[in-house]
Amino acid sequence: VGEDLLLVRRRQCAGGLRIGRAGIHFHEAHGFRPVVVTQDRAEDVIDKKMKSMTKIASIMGVVIELDEEIIDNILSTVPGKKSTSKKSGSDKPDSFDPFGNLINNKSSKKQTNDKMTASQKEKILRAFAENAVNVPAIAREQETTIEEFKFWDELNVSKELFFNVYNSSWLFKDRIDAIYNLCSDERYLIENYINKLTA
Repeated sequence: VGEDLLLVRRRQCAGGLRIGRAGIHFHEAHGFRPVVVTQDRAEDVIDKKMKSMTKIASIMGVVIELDEEIIDNILSTVPGKKSTSKKSGSDKPDSFDPFGNLINNKSSKKQTNDKMTASQKEKILRAFAENAVNVPAIAREQETTIEEFKFWDELNVSKELFFNVYNSSWLFKDRIDAIYNLCSDERYLIENYINKLTA
């Protein structure tokens, strides 16, 4: 095994790339300028990547990729511009059967969601994402955990829906946890979340 590793290292070195114990190094002779990687620079790059992953566009990318059932749940739960009756300007009432037969609400929700345009669906999913990112920020500001957060109604977020998405998508959970961790920096919290909520 030692000879094979030495042979691989010789081939990589001949191509301009050398792998050593401390990491990957590029040779200047092959058109690469030397790069010094320090812990501070690495932390800066990681912080920038974490911040970019917590932008609404990144969260929307995760929300759009959720299971169809969860998306239907978001579309039927989150307030948004849904199609309404043109005469009264209000949503249709819940189905009622005077004989007590059970009516499948899931199928009626599915039919309502199918009647929405792609633009309407995107607006509702975006409203969910925009409200959901405030949960970890306000939880951090209130010095509590996301699980113990109490201001769901103030942020127009259903606790059940939030945790349904949070527990079913590791990417969504990762983004929300990243926001919570980034908001430990008070300046970041104020600039990116508190100021937007109070505007």
